[in-house]
Amino acid sequence: MNKTRAVIKYFFALLTITSVVAFLRYPYLVNSSIYLSPIDESPHAWLIKSLMDGAPLFFYFSDKNYHGITIGLAAIPFFWLLGVNALAYKLPAIIFHSIYLLTSYFVAKKINKNIGLLVVFLMLLAPQYVFYMSFQNWPHHLVALLGNIVFLIVMTLKTPGKKNKKFLIFSLSLIMGLAVYTYTYSIVFLFTVLVVFILTHESWPEIRLRIWSLKLKNLFGGVTSLNLKIARVLDLIIFFFILAILFSYIFGGFGLDIAGESIFQINKLHKPVLQLIALIVLRCLIYRNDIISKKKRYTQYIKTFDPETKSLIFLFFGGFIAGIFPRILSIISGQVKRGGEGFDLDFSPIKLADHFYGLFTYSFPELFGLRKHIYTSVTDGISSSYTLAMTIASLAILFLFLTATFSFFKTNSKSCKNIFLGKSIDYKPELILITFFITVCAANIISQTGPIFPRYIYPLYMVLIIWASLYLMKIKKRSFAAFILILTVWAAFYLTEHYQSLKDGSLIKDLQVIKKKEPLFDVIKFCRENNINVAYGDFTIVYKANFLSNNSPFFVEYLAKPKYYGSNYFRNKAKLSENQSNFAIITSSDNMVLGNPDSLYLKFLKNNGIEFNKVSIDDHTVYFDFKGPSLKVNELRTLMSDHYNY
Repeated sequence: MNKTRAVIKYFFALLTITSVVAFLRYPYLVNSSIYLSPIDESPHAWLIKSLMDGAPLFFYFSDKNYHGITIGLAAIPFFWLLGVNALAYKLPAIIFHSIYLLTSYFVAKKINKNIGLLVVFLMLLAPQYVFYMSFQNWPHHLVALLGNIVFLIVMTLKTPGKKNKKFLIFSLSLIMGLAVYTYTYSIVFLFTVLVVFILTHESWPEIRLRIWSLKLKNLFGGVTSLNLKIARVLDLIIFFFILAILFSYIFGGFGLDIAGESIFQINKLHKPVLQLIALIVLRCLIYRNDIISKKKRYTQYIKTFDPETKSLIFLFFGGFIAGIFPRILSIISGQVKRGGEGFDLDFSPIKLADHFYGLFTYSFPELFGLRKHIYTSVTDGISSSYTLAMTIASLAILFLFLTATFSFFKTNSKSCKNIFLGKSIDYKPELILITFFITVCAANIISQTGPIFPRYIYPLYMVLIIWASLYLMKIKKRSFAAFILILTVWAAFYLTEHYQSLKDGSLIKDLQVIKKKEPLFDVIKFCRENNINVAYGDFTIVYKANFLSNNSPFFVEYLAKPKYYGSNYFRNKAKLSENQSNFAIITSSDNMVLGNPDSLYLKFLKNNGIEFNKVSIDDHTVYFDFKGPSLKVNELRTLMSDHYNY
């Protein structure tokens, strides 16, 4: 009965959170078509719609195979309920973000039972960057949610005397596998869990001692045969090669650079497997007398595991394989042949310093909406009382985060030191937050691209809110008035920022939500009225237009090799469009990647004596009704191929 009441209680809690999240984002949701991102959401939504219409099954949206189609599949029930439209595609983001907030409540309660509601309150009144992210159907929300569930399972497993261990282990690995398929950035969650389990394991002090006692010369201790020495070196190379290949197949490609020079790369997934086979064959040819003895030794070692441990290992790997199975299928079917992005590392001291500086002076302040007013006041001066008030509030909240972070690390200084030294630690839930913070920061610093977008530290949003909440509870004990004042400043600052952003975007006026017109609807209407069955345009136009128009007319990128036509199904559709003589070219003044595509078209049309009509529709220009040499007219379809490079 108590469990039923708890389920009902948290269901209504989730309903309340979702309602508040949706209400605060209502002006954006009303204008979903306007805010359907043309770069990622639009092609993803269109591909999912194509899948519903009978396109062959695919596991990744494009050649960028670092996140799967989980987020797109989540939109299908909303398509069934609300029809195929932008709002339906965006709603999963709202749901995932809301559940993320609820799971953040549970994580916070594991740290301190008194801060759960405070954490949810602070996270609901989110910075503008988080507001923007939370209505974009990106994989970050789902991965953050899955990461929280992983943390909660780990915290439960670490509770003494906990039952259902087998179920928890299977659930943990299943969610880990699903998280990796959803977005390979989830490696930061997996690495955190791995480190926590290792450092808190009862056998770690002994294992650590053995590792530190290992020396390279021990590898050749007592070995007189030159062939055996070479074989030992090859064994070491093969071992690290296997680890690198497993990493690449699970998470995507891997690269190691120093000062811009490539040291080690795995991009083509099948190539290193062939190289590994060659290494193994070479090893066997050089020396194979010890292979049988090695096999017996490893077999005996496995036999030392008790049945319970073997069962848990089997469940763990079984769950992980089940979760990541779509990725396995994509590799087996040949859809994925190369690694993704994000795992190229660069240890150049200059880059590391630059990334460290950018992380703490740009990414974190930008994520929490504190950089804008401080930067403006420093560069342009304080021009109004509004700017002064927002700058003071920004500095106050920044000071809160800095003080809260310092307080948390000071309280857990011994644990932090042991983590960096790799020493054994007694488990406590705070270890997960410390390790996770270090992991995410380190990942952004050592990556080749660095922290170019604040969304790469989005998983730390909850962590810093929890630290701020812990510090606020200390303030509350000393002065309830100060506690209320800080919450008031927080709420006033972020709600004001949100309202100002809505005003700047012309989404609200006199507290009334304004529904804006998506310009592409007029373009679609014009094409239909003029019997234009095919239209060519920029990447930022065509996929959004196809989704909004339900492929009528059919929009195609004006390139010889369109970005998202990655299968024969889509290539054939693009090829069939070439048979349509009545086509149009669409350009947009808002998406001039080329600088000015209109001048290129006008020059080509003039030089080749092609007559045409032209009409301007909002920010778009439609070129149509071409009359001239047929070969030259057809060249218009892919004219941009020589000028456009993604």
